[in-house]
Amino acid sequence: MAADIGAPDSSVYSASKAAVRSLGRSLGAELVGRGVRVNVVSPGPIDTPIFDKFGIPAAAVGDFKKSWPTTSR
Repeated sequence: MAADIGAPDSSVYSASKAAVRSLGRSLGAELVGRGVRVNVVSPGPIDTPIFDKFGIPAAAVGDFKKSWPTTSR
């Protein structure tokens, strides 16, 4: 998500995610002649305690997490 959607205050994080995707595409193009396939895994949002380190109020974190896309399980 971060590699595809611009969000305020996340330019460096988003750039690093986009760089990983670009690296996968470039390596795939370089190694195709050797029969090597390159895949990049881009998982969706993962609920981790990282938000606790930013000092963001719990209510704001909860509102943010509600906006995450969900998948049926």
